[in-house]
Amino acid sequence: MDQDLQAALKDAYEAMSPAQSDEFRRRFRRLCENALISNNNDSEVRRVLELVVVDLDEDG
Repeated sequence: MDQDLQAALKDAYEAMSPAQSDEFRRRFRRLCENALISNNNDSEVRRVLELVVVDLDEDG
């Protein structure tokens, strides 16, 4: 993957609140790589999105 894209992913991971699991990060990176070469499928997108941790606490 291009170094600029790697840096963008790293920045995005660091800005996520709450922090996402290592499994999500690994699979999301792979999903991005596959999307760049048009080798993705809906089931993988769904499986990666299921790994997202959402903070439902709406303080502030």
